[in-house]
Amino acid sequence: MFEVKPVKVRATSRYSKMQTPQKPKFDYWEAAKKQLLANPNLLGRMINYDKDNISDSVMTKIKPLISNPEFQPDQVKKASFAAQGICLWIHAMVTYHHVA
Repeated sequence: MFEVKPVKVRATSRYSKMQTPQKPKFDYWEAAKKQLLANPNLLGRMINYDKDNISDSVMTKIKPLISNPEFQPDQVKKASFAAQGICLWIHAMVTYHHVA
């Protein structure tokens, strides 16, 4: 929703000597920690987010996240109460986009 740019990381494997090298993948977590979670104005950005103009490209990007069973608020809460709040907000923005 806030266009976090991922960091490209080398994929690792348990069987590194037995498998061929894997393609690099994009890590959104490290980027989000730096770009969002370290931002003291994150709550303000969430409150003032322009929910009436969420682009279709943003919705396309977050569709896999929303449909992931591990990205449900009850699951996310197991890792972090704060992350659960962000998860709830994302789900609310998606619902608003479809209803409005």
